[in-house]
Amino acid sequence: MKKILTIFIFACICVCVAESVDEACERLRKLSWTAGVEAVPELIKAQSADPRVADMALYVFQRIRDAEADKLLVAAYPQIPAERHPMICEVLGKKHVVEACPVLKQALNEKDCASAAAIALGRIGTKEALDALTDFLPKAAQESRRDVLAGMVNCLYHLQPQDCAAASDAILAAEDALPHQKACAFVVRCEIRGDESITDIVEALRKGDETVMNVMPKLLESKHIPNALTKVAVEWKTFPKNRAVVVFQMVGRTADKRYEDVLLNVMAAEKEHEQLRLSAVNALETCGTEKCVIPLATLATTTEHGCQSSRRVLTRMKSEPVGAIDAAMIVMAADEKRPAAVRAVLVGVLGQRHYRPSFPLLLNCVVDKDDAIRREAIAALSMIAVETDYPMVIDLLCKAQKSADRNRLASLAMTLGHQMKDGDATAKILLDAMAQGDTSVKISLISVMGKLGLPATLPDIVKALDSQEDAMKRAAILALTEWPTAEPLTALRQASRNENNNLTLRVLALRGYAQLLALPSNRKIDETIAMYKEAMELATGVAEKVSIISGIGQLAHPEALKLVRTYLENNELKESASAAEQTILKNLKDNRVAALTASHGDGSMKLAIDGKRNSRWSIGKRQAGGEWFQIDMGIAKPLQAIDIDAGDEGEDFPGALDVMVSNDGKDWTKLMSMECSSRQYKIPMNGTYTRYVKLVLTKPRQRFWSICEMTVELPPVAE
Repeated sequence: MKKILTIFIFACICVCVAESVDEACERLRKLSWTAGVEAVPELIKAQSADPRVADMALYVFQRIRDAEADKLLVAAYPQIPAERHPMICEVLGKKHVVEACPVLKQALNEKDCASAAAIALGRIGTKEALDALTDFLPKAAQESRRDVLAGMVNCLYHLQPQDCAAASDAILAAEDALPHQKACAFVVRCEIRGDESITDIVEALRKGDETVMNVMPKLLESKHIPNALTKVAVEWKTFPKNRAVVVFQMVGRTADKRYEDVLLNVMAAEKEHEQLRLSAVNALETCGTEKCVIPLATLATTTEHGCQSSRRVLTRMKSEPVGAIDAAMIVMAADEKRPAAVRAVLVGVLGQRHYRPSFPLLLNCVVDKDDAIRREAIAALSMIAVETDYPMVIDLLCKAQKSADRNRLASLAMTLGHQMKDGDATAKILLDAMAQGDTSVKISLISVMGKLGLPATLPDIVKALDSQEDAMKRAAILALTEWPTAEPLTALRQASRNENNNLTLRVLALRGYAQLLALPSNRKIDETIAMYKEAMELATGVAEKVSIISGIGQLAHPEALKLVRTYLENNELKESASAAEQTILKNLKDNRVAALTASHGDGSMKLAIDGKRNSRWSIGKRQAGGEWFQIDMGIAKPLQAIDIDAGDEGEDFPGALDVMVSNDGKDWTKLMSMECSSRQYKIPMNGTYTRYVKLVLTKPRQRFWSICEMTVELPPVAE
């Protein structure tokens, strides 16, 4: 088989001689797909042909992955025409043919081939290649010296330092060597000398040569100079400040605790050089121990550069054994002989480190006499408190003497309360505290209960509306205003009409009333409209009326449109009424579906409204009964009908449906039951005012239930 292939290749090349250059190049290109070592002799002969043919032959050679082929080319090098030698050298270098070093060494002496040979030797990168380039450098012509030096530097990257002594000295001595080449040679020479080169490294840092600085990280981290960084770090005062910054950035990467004292000295001494001090602070994140905690905390209490970083470092510091630094911080924070500002920083950091064993300390600090310590302790508690701590948090709130502390603890109680799984238990804790607390405590607790919206606490909040103290009433009104449902509407309405309340409280209650009116509710629309009318009658100020009109504007109903239009003639309300009118009109014309959900379908519900009849939502199985498809219009609005298309093929329609409606997605009312008998069916809504429509399958068929396209029809709007 090999003989046949050789004959074929030979025939192809012979034909190339007779053919045109273009034909010969194309034939060689095709030959590159199959050529092996057998083709090399003829490819070498082609180097004497037309340059284009010779280049294509070299291309074929480059594709042959066989060491024997490389050896044949090296052996044939002397017989190849001299004008082709640079190209041959380039190919030998690209293929990293180590056996070519003797030939390439000779090629260095060829006038037009020296640069190509130097580059090729640099790519090969062996000691033999480097020695050849080093020996040739003194006699290299000016035009080839750049490539010789570049080749030498390339070799330095491939070899061990001890193999590069002569080359590195030669590069450093060469006046025309580029700065980065000398920097590379400097690294090699230092690695050869090991720790003896530290003096040179220190001197280089003092001089601040930019090129050498680029390789300084490699030097200071070199395994050949194990003590370089240690020795250099102690000499930092003799360096330009920006050079010392580089050193300490590298120190931080070592995570070596031996550098802690040096870093602390820098942090204490260099107040005038921001960047240097900051580099020392940052390095302590990995190199620091308990010893640096107080200096860092002290710096964090100042306004000096690095104060924010010092706190961040304290938060991130890791210790061996785990928890040693945290335990030390607890002892330091509890030491009342230390400055209060430093203790406050440590208390806050313990929270940021999420160190749970610090909880007892934090409880004590919440009642500390220093404002900053109390503030930090409450913030720290918010980071580590868990559900079982809730009674203690409420107890702290009840005992707090200052309003600022109560407000912070109330915020913590609200945040933690949202995480509590047992709402009834949470409500009991709050109500028990309400029964025992004074007025200021009750005000804070009412605020918490309003934000949590626990049903069991609503009666106590409403009861607070009858308090003799305005502050208590105000807190109750605000809490009811924030209630997640419309349940407190009646209480707020009464508060807005109560003559025993001052004008401010009545206005506040009215605003809350208007705000709750806008919440989703299953009230009939005519009831809601009547309540808005009443609210407008109760409102005395323009601001309250504007707020109410804004709420009416969120009602997508013709009656709401009529109501806002009655205020268009009022100069004070005209602008807000016009805006509400446009909003209502827009919503009454918008039949887009906001969201779809279903009992089955794996998220394919959107295919029912994508405008394509060749895509569909499907339950993915035969109808069994109980499957449902829910439509959310985004806001409640009157719906005329829902058109559903199950496609042109099959019988993927339901046997019968219950049509359920809701305005809040929780309480449902059955609008109708209907049977379906075809793939296209219409659900009459007859202007039903609703946000959610749920179609529930009640009469299963031995078919799938699918919806290819669905559209919602809205009643016509009178402009």
